[in-house]
Amino acid sequence: MCFNGAISACARGGHWERALGLLGAMQRAGRQPNLISYSAAISACAKGGSWARALSLLVEMRAAGHEPNVISYSAAMSACDKGGQWAKALALLREMLHLVIERCFIYHY
Repeated sequence: MCFNGAISACARGGHWERALGLLGAMQRAGRQPNLISYSAAISACAKGGSWARALSLLVEMRAAGHEPNVISYSAAMSACDKGGQWAKALALLREMLHLVIERCFIYHY
């Protein structure tokens, strides 16, 4: 919980390098980052203008067994937007919408 709070504080301040450092420190301390940890780190990357790192965190998040949520996707899209990567932002939007539709179909049938 302390790591997540610190990563979120870095995100609010746009200190993406510090947020990523804390994410790494969390892992070295034997704590597995969760959905909140990754989403906060992605938000920090968005505010810091590091779109490539935000996208790599989405991949890392999935590899760790966490499915990105709307917050994760929105932060990654924002990072892409700020980096002038509108095609990547649109691809993320399509991916997110596909997952939402898929989940609705699964839950209703």
